[in-house]
Amino acid sequence: MDFVPLHCHSTFSFHAGVCTVDELVTRAKALGFPALALTDTNRMSGLILFYCACRKAGIKPILGVELTDPSNAADRLVLLARDAQGYGDLCEIITHRQTDDSFSFEKEFTKPWPKLVFLTASPRLLTMLAATPNGQSLYGELINTSDATRTRSRLLEEEAERLTVPLIVSNDSYFLDKSDHETHRLLTAIGHVSTLSRLKEGEYASSGAFLRSEADMAGLFPRHLNAIAETRCVADLCNVELDLGKWIMPCIEVPEGFTPESYLAKLAREGLRANYGGKAAFEQACRIQEMELDTIDKLGYPSYFLIVKDVHDWASSRLCAAPPRGNPRSEVPPPIALIVLVSPPEQYLLFIAVSLPGPRNRFPFFLLSRCSRR
Repeated sequence: MDFVPLHCHSTFSFHAGVCTVDELVTRAKALGFPALALTDTNRMSGLILFYCACRKAGIKPILGVELTDPSNAADRLVLLARDAQGYGDLCEIITHRQTDDSFSFEKEFTKPWPKLVFLTASPRLLTMLAATPNGQSLYGELINTSDATRTRSRLLEEEAERLTVPLIVSNDSYFLDKSDHETHRLLTAIGHVSTLSRLKEGEYASSGAFLRSEADMAGLFPRHLNAIAETRCVADLCNVELDLGKWIMPCIEVPEGFTPESYLAKLAREGLRANYGGKAAFEQACRIQEMELDTIDKLGYPSYFLIVKDVHDWASSRLCAAPPRGNPRSEVPPPIALIVLVSPPEQYLLFIAVSLPGPRNRFPFFLLSRCSRR
């Protein structure tokens, strides 16, 4: 099979997508597709569910997202991850899209993103992206679902030929069957806080925007068989392997010459001396602290404890925060290793009980309180 759907939406494209992730994967399996991409609009919420569903169905998952430009909602860009690093790049970009008021395609994509594949049906975006370092990973996207998409695709094809950018075809699907179109329109009306009668053409996808078979796509693009085959080539570029079921700790910067483990131990011992130095409980506290540091290292938590310290230090300098307390439900007390925030030595048995590897092992979290007088 030559055709691979590279631009598909699920219910995670809020107020637009009709089918669930499982329904999309099940239909793709029935149609015999070897691979499938999920590209919800401005969201990656469904990608892990999609990844797992595809693996279970024996289909290669292609993880992506469709971005809209805040300054021009008509311009849409599909990004596909080549590998796990590319998936991380998608996370970074979608975070910028959701949180940065100054986000724009021109600003975001002038720098290279070598672990991503770029697809666009916009002639303007094609021209802009072709002039960036990402031009080598750029494809023009031909869509044939309405008069408007056909007109745009003719302009795109001319521009792609001028720029020597390769072409692929897609159906930019929002639903599985043509009969689902009215549901799509209803969702769109809800999203626009409007009614079906007030929707304007162009605010919703056409009735042809469903998941089509390879034969259907060949019928829509009889002159673009190479562009159909190119979708399989793009799919071959995308090989994301995610290591699921494990904690992924964020990276934290530590002074030169230190690792998170050694820096945590340094600060913890300094805090221990400041709080217990010269006291009768010092030797006992030292033994408890070494046990805690060893446990934290084995569980892979040093970066997490350093992050908690940074948050507490920031809050203390501005909000007069109290020392962090362990989650009452998991009975995790703030350990002696939490730098200058030292719990009584008699609490160390609780730390041992909840922190040793095994079925009771949970990721600890801490609660920060703020003084009500400030």
